[in-house]
Amino acid sequence: MTEKKLEKQHVEEINLIRTKFAENNTEIALATKEIYTLEQRALQIDSYRTQLLEQFQSLQQQESELIAKLKEHYGEGRVDLEKGVFIPES
Repeated sequence: MTEKKLEKQHVEEINLIRTKFAENNTEIALATKEIYTLEQRALQIDSYRTQLLEQFQSLQQQESELIAKLKEHYGEGRVDLEKGVFIPES
């Protein structure tokens, strides 16, 4: 078979498609990198959220212990922090 020279228009069309493929591949790579970065950030945020929830649970436990301690010391009633007083139940 003998070679046939491509017409200039066809060479240009092929090159345009190749360029668009290259650009598309670059955009896919950038989008993939961005997704990876966002996923990593989401993992960090989730880890931080878990720490905060654990801290919340610990604070609830501390609060329960303090309430029990105050009931043991003062009896049933409520606390007025503004006045710094304990008001027993009537």
